[in-house]
Amino acid sequence: MRLPAVLPRRLLGINMNRLRRRPGRSFARALALVSVPGLLLLSGFGCNTVTDPSKNTVETFTGTLSVQGVGVHNFTAQKNGEYSITVKSLAPVSNLAVGVAFGAANSDGTCSLINYYAPVTVGYGLAGAITPGKYCAVIYDIGALAADETYTLEVSHP
Repeated sequence: MRLPAVLPRRLLGINMNRLRRRPGRSFARALALVSVPGLLLLSGFGCNTVTDPSKNTVETFTGTLSVQGVGVHNFTAQKNGEYSITVKSLAPVSNLAVGVAFGAANSDGTCSLINYYAPVTVGYGLAGAITPGKYCAVIYDIGALAADETYTLEVSHP
């Protein structure tokens, strides 16, 4: 038995009111489906946005810097943003100049320098952009130390 190519809609049980096109309704649904994910993407949902420096984590590192020595301290940045490494104190001679460096912490315990600055005195340091990863803050003698100095470094990072 062969069915006719076009069956009357009444026989198929289709409600004609549901088939009527409602102007703008399908466009509104499509717009809603596209705009919600689009707004989430534009608002940074799921993106690694830059962290406001005032919301940075601040870590304090202390140690003893020997003549011709180097002090290395590792830290981890969780987000994009800005870092700063500041010499907070030197003792017993507080007006000496030292060097400060920023680098990538390697799995073997070494530090690959990315940026450095010398001479630096208490209250000064180094700053720049940072992405998520493992890093190191370095303080080193530039030839100004006559004896061991204790130091405090402050590292601010996202």
